[in-house]
Amino acid sequence: MNWNFSNNIKTMNLLEFISCFKKPSEIERVVLGLEPDLDIELADVYLEKELNIYSNIRFFNAEEIEGKLEMEIEGKKYINLFPLDLLKEIYEDYANLVETDLEIANSIMSYRVKDA
Repeated sequence: MNWNFSNNIKTMNLLEFISCFKKPSEIERVVLGLEPDLDIELADVYLEKELNIYSNIRFFNAEEIEGKLEMEIEGKKYINLFPLDLLKEIYEDYANLVETDLEIANSIMSYRVKDA
């Protein structure tokens, strides 16, 4: 997948973002493409509107949002999924158990809803 972030910032849902985890260099490129001023080491992953694999993702600086599980910005609701580093670890765990990006994304979402 080749994302173009030149002038028009593209939105991306969780399922699309999961595909980037196959090539770790893509993760940083995508995160900084969507949020250019973000310190990637402090990135928290949020989903817009609801916890759903098709929800758009947004990244926030963990130090600035102080661990909020839900927040509203400019009239949009965002729900915390995981810190980016934790999402990477969870991805690696599920990538060894299931085969497709869809299965991995669904497993991550199930873990977030039921266990996290």
